[in-house]
Amino acid sequence: MAKTLSDKLVALCAKRGVIFPSAEIYGGVAGFYDYGPVGVTLKNRIREFWRSEFIIKMENIYEIESAIILPRIVWEASGHVESFTDVLVECKKCHTRFRADHLIQDTLEIVTDGKTIEELAEIIETNNIRCPNCKGELTSASKFNLMFKTFIGATEKSENEAYLRPETAQAIFLDFRRIQQAMRASLPFGIAQIGRSYRNEISPRNFLFRLREFEHMEIEFFVHPAQKDAVPEDLWEKVKDLEVSILSIPLQEKEAPAERYKATDLFKQGIFSCKWLLYWTLISYDWLVRVGIDPTRMRIRQHMLNERAHYAADCWDIEFKYSFGWKELQGIADRTDYDLKRHAKYSGKNLNIHLTDENVKIVPHVIEPSSGLERIIQALLESTYIEEPERALFKFNPYIAPFQIAVFPLLRRDNLISIARNICDILRGENFLILYDEKGSIGRRYRRVDEIGVPFAITIDHQTLEDNTVTIRARDSMQQERYAIQELIDFFKTHLKFT
Repeated sequence: MAKTLSDKLVALCAKRGVIFPSAEIYGGVAGFYDYGPVGVTLKNRIREFWRSEFIIKMENIYEIESAIILPRIVWEASGHVESFTDVLVECKKCHTRFRADHLIQDTLEIVTDGKTIEELAEIIETNNIRCPNCKGELTSASKFNLMFKTFIGATEKSENEAYLRPETAQAIFLDFRRIQQAMRASLPFGIAQIGRSYRNEISPRNFLFRLREFEHMEIEFFVHPAQKDAVPEDLWEKVKDLEVSILSIPLQEKEAPAERYKATDLFKQGIFSCKWLLYWTLISYDWLVRVGIDPTRMRIRQHMLNERAHYAADCWDIEFKYSFGWKELQGIADRTDYDLKRHAKYSGKNLNIHLTDENVKIVPHVIEPSSGLERIIQALLESTYIEEPERALFKFNPYIAPFQIAVFPLLRRDNLISIARNICDILRGENFLILYDEKGSIGRRYRRVDEIGVPFAITIDHQTLEDNTVTIRARDSMQQERYAIQELIDFFKTHLKFT
């Protein structure tokens, strides 16, 4: 049986120490993965590129790091206790549990986005869907809350009930006033957070796409409710010429394909609820392209009214065509003032802002770009994986690659090894990510670093002893050119910088 792309990625990632199942020696645990030396470096590269573009280079975005466990009342206020659920069915015979919408999609190959529990139950009953494992009868559909429950302290009393966060956003709303006052922030401004989130998924699947533990990268961007179209011209200049594939509600209702739009036309036609929502969607899309995700496999889809979150006035997903279909890569929502008002109500604390120039108090509206880092990694792996007659490789952008330069002495001889080690020290001193290897044939070493996407390899050979030059091999073309050792720093600063 031919291997799927997903099978190939899983195998290669495990083989080369990129990503592999947690507790693997005990059979693994569904929905949890560990990152090896290559994978954690790749993850760090993407994370730091996100921080560079959305925090460091933006004047009014402030980063926080908050607690993972929060008391139940936080999640009551946010609506998660009541509505953060999926629909579950269980086999009466083998007692395997399934997420109802996934079971229907797998069995009937139909889209179930936005379906209610009653509608899902009716589809299962009408089509006599049975357990795919043993053909047993299924129980009635029920709601299953996806949060991991725990208790704070030594006693498991209701007043000590708490949950692992399923997102990083709520802590941002809890810390909103303190950050605003401490940083003397004026609207518009954002609060960003990168951190772990936990969801007790009924049926984790598709490698990194649906996990029980993953990393969120989120920004809550606070704007004046009467100025949601007031995007400064210097920011709009960065996105106004972008052209993207849009799948709006009217197109979905007609079952029509996505259409190409220019950014300026999207604003003029009022397709998005406000200009700030459009800006954050476009700037997020542009960042994903620069990470290395294939733009021909991306589109921007508007949530239908029946699938829109309870807090959203409008919501769009940047979707990627994974090997298993079109799925959400990043979400951007107009959350209005829902969250701040809910937490103000439940906490009894004032979460408005006093605008001295207007002499009024307002509750800001929120635009939220939110993405899961693992989904980005999987989209990147699928976008950059290439099979050629003699090799398989990842063609990562040089500034995202987990290791930037491989250094190889041609032979395991002391005079070549000492020069190779010295070159490693010089390049590490300039903060380049170096992979050193002196074992095996040079051809096999090239293949190994190709497989993990290292863009350049330096080989130290006998000519190096004569003229102080080395060979630089480019991963993509496999072409080799000689450079003097003293030229290496300038060469790599030019070819490996963030763009």
